[in-house]
Amino acid sequence: MGQLKVAQQSKIAGMLGAGHMLFSWTPILFLVVFAVFTTVVSIDLGRLPYYAHPDPKDSGFEWLYNGSLLTFLIAVYSLPFWVISTLMAYLAGIGFHPKLRDVLAYMLGASVITILFYVDPVGLGEWFLD
Repeated sequence: MGQLKVAQQSKIAGMLGAGHMLFSWTPILFLVVFAVFTTVVSIDLGRLPYYAHPDPKDSGFEWLYNGSLLTFLIAVYSLPFWVISTLMAYLAGIGFHPKLRDVLAYMLGASVITILFYVDPVGLGEWFLD
């Protein structure tokens, strides 16, 4: 019976690890998709887009806009997933520890997103969140 419990804990820890890895890279994925979206719109316009010129959803590249928006929302809401799942694993006594690589990837991506949208050095954050 003890072996089964250890096997179940190992399986749960593996699923948590996969979930953490998936969600830790979403900020980086968002930045890549957003960079492609911004580049394509900039090439189409001949300049960097700015607030309401054009509106991102009316830029003619809806699939890139929707991909950027989806990955942005997943990146924002993945932090509560991280905290809750790690806390639940700790309380259940499952030996799960997020990998440093995943934590650093999330922190780097989240930091760049924060600078891009709150500091907004070139106005792309305001344009995208319009």
